[in-house]
Amino acid sequence: MKHARILLLSLFACGPSAVETTGPLQDVELTCTVQANNVLRYDCSAVLDNPSPLTVSIWEGRTLLRRQPAFDVSLNHSFVAYGMPPEAGIQISVESDDGHTGLVAVQTGPLPDTFTADVRVTGAASLPYLLTLDPCADGGALLVMDPKGRVHWYEHLGDAVFSGAGGPIDAFALTDRGSVLVVTGKSRLRELTFQGDVRTDLSLENGDFPRYLHHDLHWSDDYLYALNAEVHDIDGTQIVVDGVTVFDRDFAVVAEFDLLDHGAPQASGALFSAYWATVFPNSEDWSHGNSVRREGDSLLLSFRALDAIFDVVADPLDPNFGEVNSILTGTDPSPFASDFTWVDGPLGQGFAGQHHVSMAADGTLVVFDNSEVGPVSSGIRVALGGGQAELVQRWDFNRMCPVQGAVFPMEGGALLTCGDGRFATWMDDDSIQSWRMTFECPDGVQGPLSRVVPLFSF
Repeated sequence: MKHARILLLSLFACGPSAVETTGPLQDVELTCTVQANNVLRYDCSAVLDNPSPLTVSIWEGRTLLRRQPAFDVSLNHSFVAYGMPPEAGIQISVESDDGHTGLVAVQTGPLPDTFTADVRVTGAASLPYLLTLDPCADGGALLVMDPKGRVHWYEHLGDAVFSGAGGPIDAFALTDRGSVLVVTGKSRLRELTFQGDVRTDLSLENGDFPRYLHHDLHWSDDYLYALNAEVHDIDGTQIVVDGVTVFDRDFAVVAEFDLLDHGAPQASGALFSAYWATVFPNSEDWSHGNSVRREGDSLLLSFRALDAIFDVVADPLDPNFGEVNSILTGTDPSPFASDFTWVDGPLGQGFAGQHHVSMAADGTLVVFDNSEVGPVSSGIRVALGGGQAELVQRWDFNRMCPVQGAVFPMEGGALLTCGDGRFATWMDDDSIQSWRMTFECPDGVQGPLSRVVPLFSF
């Protein structure tokens, strides 16, 4: 199948600030001004003749990009308009419940020259918006992009510390309240709203949480689960052991899970030590946790260096919190015994060096199999039952992706990310690739592309 090719070179080219032009006002007095530090966000105000809720819509030509939820009853409304691409003619429109309207036209500017990545998109796919990071941006940056490779929202952190081989951004996740969580420097946790506010800013240095955070976060209905790590002196060797810090939704620490309670660490050599070099120098990485996800009453944890996936009691208020329900190991030797035996089916069996574990709607496990021993990396679905594990789906790459990576199953296929290759791809259930988005760093690679996350609304 021949695919169309869209080449987006110099997507992050520098240029002048956005120039605001005001279109003809209707009967609502509407004004919008670009934010000083973000060319894709506008501070707007709308004045009505009568108190009313207000609906905001963002248009590019005749295409509706997004519609923001209605605001409360008021005469004077202030809001932030966002979700528009750079270097585009945009209309910001408002409508009150009683039918009064207003319109402002703006021309968005180019992205700042702090963004240096060349983004190439090949093919096409029916995908939502995508939340990811810019692996090339100095100081770290989060992006929301469309499947054509255009940025619709960004937050350049700038001050993120490069704290190891993973790059300046260690972990990020969506919340259900219009914000993104991000861990930087393994020691700072922030909640950033899409409107541009910093809702929460916590640090290890200030004692806001007890251990370094890294690799993954999961925001659930009641709690935030964050992978943590601590170094232990084991027979004279400094060994990094992983765990989980549990926060409530107001970011108070309510519980801790420590893998040390379930196994005796052993020296593992320098395989993953580069990740912790700046934080825990001269240490060895025993478990290398890289995924945390709450699924109902279960907390799923992936430990790459142990070739193991743990299912533990998730509720931090349960007296049995952290108790191990079951363990699934891959094909490599693991210090932990598996509760499942692999079925030797037509899709093969097992995994190695895995990342990003979650659960599909049908109860199967979804895993990014880095398969560090080859021949290729894959997204897989694993059915568990009766003490057996069986591969029931495999989305194969045509290459090894040993560093990070992710898989999100969606209707008709999956969205996968190859970390060290710095690309994401859409594959159908037969592993046929119809879309790929690749980041290239002309000024030198800052870090891997850890994940590209489907974002259905923001």
